[in-house]
Amino acid sequence: MSLIEVPMDSLTPSPMNPRTDFGDIDELANSMANGVGVIQPITVRPLPGVEGQYEIVVGGRRYLAAKKAGIKMMPVSIRNLADDEVMRMQVVENLQRQDLTPVEEGKMFKDMRDQFGYSGAEIARMIGRRPTYVTTRIQMLNLPEEIRTKIVSADASDSPKTMTFHKAQSLIPLSEEKRTLIARRISERGMTSEQVRTAIRKADEVETIIAKVRRAPLRKKLEEKYLHRVFDADVKPADILVEIDRELGKPTGPSQLDQYNAMQSRVAEMRRPYMHNSFVRVWKQGDRHFVQATVWMDFGDKVTHLERMDYAIEDFIDFESADQFAADRGGYCTGIIALKKKKFWCIYVP
Repeated sequence: MSLIEVPMDSLTPSPMNPRTDFGDIDELANSMANGVGVIQPITVRPLPGVEGQYEIVVGGRRYLAAKKAGIKMMPVSIRNLADDEVMRMQVVENLQRQDLTPVEEGKMFKDMRDQFGYSGAEIARMIGRRPTYVTTRIQMLNLPEEIRTKIVSADASDSPKTMTFHKAQSLIPLSEEKRTLIARRISERGMTSEQVRTAIRKADEVETIIAKVRRAPLRKKLEEKYLHRVFDADVKPADILVEIDRELGKPTGPSQLDQYNAMQSRVAEMRRPYMHNSFVRVWKQGDRHFVQATVWMDFGDKVTHLERMDYAIEDFIDFESADQFAADRGGYCTGIIALKKKKFWCIYVP
């Protein structure tokens, strides 16, 4: 290794450098032009077969800034490096800067794999990351260019209209049409990473529901109506299931029993603040079911204390007769209760 100064026109950027965007170099160029110059040498290697020409290994951004500042001679550290050594150095140098996009990282990892035979695990060990870090970034290269160019740094903030790494990762398994639809929604309306994942899960559910419809004309109708709108907020799997049942002549909406159970739940919720001065009565006559809540308040003189008396089920033919029996004695009946698998009429009397 030797340190010398070489003319700027003897330097050539490395084709193996994954970085395509070197950011704003104006500030660095201004400092170089104002007498500071290039403080730290860049690393180069001799360009094979060309005397006096060098390929930039590390320091591409400093080279561009110096070129913009009008500097004629560049301090360089010359090293004789093989291609795989150049790639390793650029991997380390670029990752240490931590401003490569996921796509630039993916290109770098793919070149290491394809050109030099490194496995994903070997690359991961080299950069101190998990193998999934390498594979997911290589997968970014499978996305269309119009999406790849919008992907920002993996640890950027999840701005709704920004194509972050995690949003892009969710698009990888999708079809070309779905990728385009979601990418457009992200840029135009804004979606968080979780909203993207939720939209994809909902779309999968809608497609599964429609695919299971056996009646071909109905299935085709649903496909034409919904498949191009699977990401719309007003397309809901539950609504499609109801529509399918309606088309097949099946009953829709909650059953009578579901409605009755829901009514009981509402009655119980209403009673909750008055547990000490209320009761709920449930009974049925034939096919008719009843639920009744009774709440009492004491005003003026204190009412007579009531004691509970349980009567055999055969003592009264129905609730009305049991309640009348209790009322004649200054009390009331709360209905039928079950004790130890036996049923009784529950009556409160003085």
